[in-house]
Amino acid sequence: MVVVEHLKILVMGPTSAGKTSIIRQVIYGLESRELAIMEPTMLIKVHPDYTHGNYLCKFFDTGGQEMMFNEYYRPEREEPLFSKVNIFIYVVDSGDPKMIHLARKEFWRSISRITKYSPQAFPVIFAHKQDLKVHLPPDELRSVLIGPTELKYQEYFPKDPQERRQIEKMVKRIIVYGTSIMDPIRGPNEHKAYWIRSDGAVIEILDKYKRFIKNMKILGTGARKVYPEEFLNYLVFLLKELDRNLGSMGSVIVDKLNNFIIATTLKESEVMDTTLGNTIAHAAIILEEREKDFPKAIIFRAEVSLIVLKSINEEIAFLTALPGDKQLDEEELRVMVEKSLEKISNVFRTVS
Repeated sequence: MVVVEHLKILVMGPTSAGKTSIIRQVIYGLESRELAIMEPTMLIKVHPDYTHGNYLCKFFDTGGQEMMFNEYYRPEREEPLFSKVNIFIYVVDSGDPKMIHLARKEFWRSISRITKYSPQAFPVIFAHKQDLKVHLPPDELRSVLIGPTELKYQEYFPKDPQERRQIEKMVKRIIVYGTSIMDPIRGPNEHKAYWIRSDGAVIEILDKYKRFIKNMKILGTGARKVYPEEFLNYLVFLLKELDRNLGSMGSVIVDKLNNFIIATTLKESEVMDTTLGNTIAHAAIILEEREKDFPKAIIFRAEVSLIVLKSINEEIAFLTALPGDKQLDEEELRVMVEKSLEKISNVFRTVS
């Protein structure tokens, strides 16, 4: 039985960047000559469903005039538009220097909303119209929009430090594609083209999305994009020490806001397609719903393990799995966990 997964794909960018052409090329398989004339999109257009493998994709196409962007950030529109986004594609006409200022401004405004309402979204930038004689290559466009080493244009950011950190994490995950609706021209090296056709880029993104979700949630690659390797290794060392003290089978530190594993002593097989893995994936929701009743720690049984879940701070949570037959006083266990997490909590303060 094939499980169909519904994906919301939000496509944004300045007017005339080529957003609608890209979507229509994907859905209908049109050639560039069939996409020559496109009416400007007004506000939001939801296109017919597109199926790829077990994904049922719904493209949300947005108008790119400045007045349209202002409409998207109105309170009554903002949350419905930016919530439950799986893939966010920001399209920029790489050959139109007049639009760069608007593209930069609206990139930061939109990515801040994506971070707020869909922190697990897969973010992508299309440096589009690479077929033009004069254009910015993908790396240069990325530098103009984002900056090579640090965030720019933070006047569009929220003032709250925690929200700003989450935007920084989201931006580090962005992939930039050089695209065009035209068939790509091969360079001197015949195995490498100057750009990828836009429908091919979208298909590639859909294929990467499943690996992205698995890696972010389970394998910890999301953490490696955010934290130094030596810091993550030290966290694993602390978790092993904590496992010995508690008698745990393994433990996990979870990023609640982005919902990925930061460090773990569990094996991949122990968290893939298991109740334990499902608990890790939904740690933030469980804590939000039940932590007020169990401030020291939430304890419950699942399959052959006893799971203990507790927040370390507003962004980070801890989960450990003990043998299901282990006989422990729950209140004593909560106190032990709370004391054991003091060192990990202090370590996170040094990187915040």
